[in-house]
Amino acid sequence: MSKLIRIVASAALIVAIVAVPGAQQQSGAPGATGQPARPLVLAPTAHPAIPIDSSQFWLAPDRSLRPLADIAIGNAVGLVGSGEYTKALEILSQPANRQGLLGQYALHYSGVAQLRLTRAAQARSAFQAVQGQKPLGYLAEAAALGEAEADEALNNQAAAVGVYERLLSAQTISLEDALMRLGRAARAAGQIEKAVSAYSRVYYEFALSEVAPMAGSELIALTGGTSARGDRFKQDLARAERFFTARQYPAARGAFESLRSLASGADRDLIDLRLAECDQFLKHPLRTRDGLKRFVDEGRPYQAEAMHFYALALRDLGERDESARIVRRIVDEFPTAPWAEEALNALAGYYVVKSDDDLADGLFRELCEKYPRSRYSERAAWKVGWRAYRDGSYAEAARYFEQGASSFPRS
Repeated sequence: MSKLIRIVASAALIVAIVAVPGAQQQSGAPGATGQPARPLVLAPTAHPAIPIDSSQFWLAPDRSLRPLADIAIGNAVGLVGSGEYTKALEILSQPANRQGLLGQYALHYSGVAQLRLTRAAQARSAFQAVQGQKPLGYLAEAAALGEAEADEALNNQAAAVGVYERLLSAQTISLEDALMRLGRAARAAGQIEKAVSAYSRVYYEFALSEVAPMAGSELIALTGGTSARGDRFKQDLARAERFFTARQYPAARGAFESLRSLASGADRDLIDLRLAECDQFLKHPLRTRDGLKRFVDEGRPYQAEAMHFYALALRDLGERDESARIVRRIVDEFPTAPWAEEALNALAGYYVVKSDDDLADGLFRELCEKYPRSRYSERAAWKVGWRAYRDGSYAEAARYFEQGASSFPRS
């Protein structure tokens, strides 16, 4: 909406400039020096010509100038990727290919090839040699992971645990992958506490990752599936909240349901609220209504939020008047809560869908008046402004358009 206002303002400015006498001189009219003024002619912007040779582009060097060693290393890496480890190792083992900018990569991929050929001791030496050269970025992490894999292949699980812990103490690219590897190595080494700690971090801190279910299974196997209490209850509750925030409502509902019998007080209220909200998002408004009724009647914590979803459930069940009454209660009883503007916007949007323009217009006006900085106010000003414009109330339309444009200048 504010973009349209700026466009209109720009057009008005152009019209004003053109309309001012003398702002633009005609072709052939005398200029300030008495000479005929040159006509104003629009011309395309002069850009540098596009090079014909690709080597003149940025970061596109001439392929013919590449060192032969770099070409050989690139071919060897391709052989590693296709499983031809012996051929790759023949190329990567040549001393000439261990020099230059890609020399560290040649040494690293020789270790990868050795590891795939079940030569774990030689692979470990190669990976350690790479790390001894202090590589930067990805190569440092890849070499450390290679060393740990070689340790595991040599059945030296304790050494692998040490490498993974060292890797986790630094900046790692895939934290959950490193934690899963640490858990596996620690379990094999008999270090159960470390394994539980690693799997717990994946399960709770990376609940949305693909490996989280596997970490959960490992935790059950290691701990015997003990029920969530104390610190673990708080962790499980935070994990359920992560699912809910990510809008993974089936997973969130299952996580909250598993905690319900263990909760009391404010935690129980929060879990009941989240279960009802999940039901609403999963298109079960009857369960939502029944689950939230006590919040509406008893004035419990989270009441404004609960009333909002209660109103949504009533609306979906066809109880339109009661839903509107609950929205009015939210606005009147919790005027400073964010759920008040949320409820007003939701009800106004519902009336728009149902073509009840008068009711929608009234709610949008209330939203603009009471919550001028709300994230919904720009749309509300747009709706009210265009309706006023269609009704011929141009001054009112301009006022609402100006309100939206000034309140949200970057939209």
